[in-house]
Amino acid sequence: MLKLICYPQSSSMKVLLLTLTILPTILLGQELTEVRTNLSTEESQNSIIWTEFSDEYDQVLAFSRNSYWSQQKVYIIYGRTNGQWERIKLTLKLDGNKNIIRTKSRKLSFGEGKFQELLTFFDSRDFWNFELDSLNLHEEVREDGSGTLWTKTDGTTDSFEVISNGHHRIISSYEPEYFQELIPVEQRRKFIECRNEFLRMNKMK
Repeated sequence: MLKLICYPQSSSMKVLLLTLTILPTILLGQELTEVRTNLSTEESQNSIIWTEFSDEYDQVLAFSRNSYWSQQKVYIIYGRTNGQWERIKLTLKLDGNKNIIRTKSRKLSFGEGKFQELLTFFDSRDFWNFELDSLNLHEEVREDGSGTLWTKTDGTTDSFEVISNGHHRIISSYEPEYFQELIPVEQRRKFIECRNEFLRMNKMK
């Protein structure tokens, strides 16, 4: 609860009192919603987000946009430790076999208020419980039992990785707009909204 207590001190002291009252509210409100693991131990060990960040941070929210032919992979990562969030940009240079040949990371400044708004938006869409089957539904089944399997080659996958209290969850969708137009799915529609909010906040295309 925001509480402003006014005493007959100077205006600078009043500002300090307000700041000290607000700050714990911001920090305490920034934990991620609990998630369930949807990866095997082997799959987690093949994830650089899990192997490099799960020990350093209590909670992690990472995003990447990947295409098959790209020789570079960029992550925007939010990691929480000691009650505070940090933002990291991780860039991976890949060879033709998708092996990592070089990594580069740097910490970025960000507005914690905006990040809190993003988490609230994700909560409102039930983002943390999205299922991969729904996000990647490519087969249209008609009432008579016949169906059509839609495909698209050389597309892009938008992928989030979430780590929280030892759980590791992937929330990803291949060419979500393309397949959403062909086969409307409620979870995929909400995924697109969440992804767009993340891209907007991080000024990504």
